[in-house]
Amino acid sequence: MADSRAAMALATRDDALRGAIIRHIDARLTDPALDIPSICVAFSLSRSALYRLFATSHDEGVARLIKRRRLARIRAVLLANQDPRPLAEIAGDYGFRTASHFSREFRAVFGYSPGELRQLDGDHPLGSAKRASSIDALFYTLSA
Repeated sequence: MADSRAAMALATRDDALRGAIIRHIDARLTDPALDIPSICVAFSLSRSALYRLFATSHDEGVARLIKRRRLARIRAVLLANQDPRPLAEIAGDYGFRTASHFSREFRAVFGYSPGELRQLDGDHPLGSAKRASSIDALFYTLSA
């Protein structure tokens, strides 16, 4: 019984730490220095401890989590249709070094290109019809 309580306490602590790290990541998506070492320093974790913490989290590593959350944020910017800058410039703000790399990653996650999303008028059918459910679920459930 004491073992199960201890395991539950550790799981709760890990969930809270994961949530804090995700909030840290979300607050720094445009920071070019956001990477695994900076997260380790910010939370006083070793690289292996950070990897272990996210090993069971939707089978997604921390680097992939950062990339996918950046893509989700860019998608939200494009859906809001309030940033007229070129896609490459917006992507550059979120750490993507080339437009082609950004476009490939965006299409791989969402199933359509950022240019296709930007060209839509009105209700943005791609914004809801072709969602990448795994990224949306991850983005919204882990944000809490």
